[in-house]
Amino acid sequence: MRESSFAFDRRAWAVLFWQLVSRSPSGMVNLGFVFFGEGVLGSFAIGGLLVAAYNIAYAIGSPLGARLLGAIGTAPVLLTYAAISGGALAAMAVVQPAPAAAVALATLAGLTFPPVTPLARSMYPRIVGNARLEPVYAIDAVAQEFIWIVGPLIATAAAWLLGPSTALLAAAIMLVIGAVVFSFLPATREFGNLRIRADAAGSAPAIGASLAVLTALIATGFFLVTASAMSELFVVAELGYSGPETGFVLAAAATGSLVAGITIAKRRLGRGSVAIRLSMVLAGALLAGLTDGLVWMLIAFFVLGMGLAPTFAAFNTIIALRLPNRHHAVAYAVTHSGQLVGLAIGTAVAGAMVDLSGSALVIWSAVASSVVAVLLALIVPSLRRGLGAGRD
Repeated sequence: MRESSFAFDRRAWAVLFWQLVSRSPSGMVNLGFVFFGEGVLGSFAIGGLLVAAYNIAYAIGSPLGARLLGAIGTAPVLLTYAAISGGALAAMAVVQPAPAAAVALATLAGLTFPPVTPLARSMYPRIVGNARLEPVYAIDAVAQEFIWIVGPLIATAAAWLLGPSTALLAAAIMLVIGAVVFSFLPATREFGNLRIRADAAGSAPAIGASLAVLTALIATGFFLVTASAMSELFVVAELGYSGPETGFVLAAAATGSLVAGITIAKRRLGRGSVAIRLSMVLAGALLAGLTDGLVWMLIAFFVLGMGLAPTFAAFNTIIALRLPNRHHAVAYAVTHSGQLVGLAIGTAVAGAMVDLSGSALVIWSAVASSVVAVLLALIVPSLRRGLGAGRD
């Protein structure tokens, strides 16, 4: 394979751009479910339940989809999944069903969300070579923050101007467009099936040998994303969607993540680096709980966001450099599933908290979850030492 500079490799940029387009619903759909639950079905708790159903199903479906890519082929799986998932989201937006049917559609949409993320991240080493993986994953982590800058703004604006269900329809359209184009990229045809088939040939032994690393990444990612999800619902409960303020605050978090991704994520992981990055999330959540007013909330969520892209870039790089190349797709899918379960549980619990006791308890629960993530990064050897050589 010819190694090439990521900065000038059109294949790598095409993979990056179109996998972000296909993942762009992630920045809209969770808020869309919350708006739909509260605005159409009358309850934050139901909105949280929709988010939970979608993301738990997504967590189950993502590793299964990654395996099907090798068994059936990249394009058939991505196109079929996109049609079903996008259709379920569009049906919810147009039909506006009762809660039970809405949960069923959310579950179907999550179960069949196209497995573009693990596929794309398993392709990067083949496109650019292992020597350039850290900057590549830093760029990936930075670029995906545009999803969380633009997505909340689109979702909030759509709910504010056109009604609480329109964010789901916009997400369905973006999902289908992104998956279709990504399926037919030259790089996907060249590297996609080869990488996933190698994974399918024998991922279990490598995952078993690297179980400590994967378990640490899954657990830490779970608590990180739980904190992030609770913080997001805290903003919705505090500010609502009768104006653009919610979108601005969530965009501030994504902007903080973008800035930190550019300045921090590309640095090599040293001892304690993961814990330091996670501490930014904890600091932002604490600031949000201790202060009041829109300006302070914007500052707090900017600080919180500064821990996100660098931490996810660290997770991706650890997988890329500590697990055998042929098993990356399954490893990315499994760790991503752990994060999705955190998103599901965090949003569902936070929605119930808001209905029962208001929003204050939600942000302090986010603080507690952030503390656990930082402690794991300090205690678990594979995270504490970063990518340094040697044992603790």
